[in-house]
Amino acid sequence: STWGLLSLLSLSLIMASDAAAAGTNAGTSDNPRKLFHIFISYRVATDALLAERVCDKLQQLSIGSHSVQVRCFLDKQNLVSGEDWQEGFLNGLHSSCLFLPIISGPGLAPMKTLTSDKQDNVLLEYEKALELRERGLIEILPVLVGTYDDQRAYRRFGAWGGYSDAPSRTSPDGATVAHTLQRI
Repeated sequence: STWGLLSLLSLSLIMASDAAAAGTNAGTSDNPRKLFHIFISYRVATDALLAERVCDKLQQLSIGSHSVQVRCFLDKQNLVSGEDWQEGFLNGLHSSCLFLPIISGPGLAPMKTLTSDKQDNVLLEYEKALELRERGLIEILPVLVGTYDDQRAYRRFGAWGGYSDAPSRTSPDGATVAHTLQRI
């Protein structure tokens, strides 16, 4: 349910915020000050409406003993027109406690035919979030989006197979699309 997801997110946020606050380097270039609780990652062409709804719901929540209002980084709301989008999203990602990728079959579909000479922005976000997680700077909580069939019966997310084994153009360690998705 939506409220179950929000409860899980609240718990994850409290843990991620506590971990970020406990860092001895908080506010340094190694551990930048966290301006956002959640970075919402999604494919614009397929999942924009869902991402906006999730963002709106999350930003209605308060967390912690001081009832701090949840702040989300959503590209549509936080990227500045005319500025470099890649630098903007990287700053948002570095300034967030929790990476929340919205993962759907249609959202992942472009990655099935991705070649090593092409860049996929969603994949780039995944790779950067994984790097930050390895350094202990962010937590990752994927949201897997299922589908409804013609009779409105819900089908669980099941779009994990068939991804490219070509090295990702943006991966710092030459990881394949399939390997990156496995790690997320």
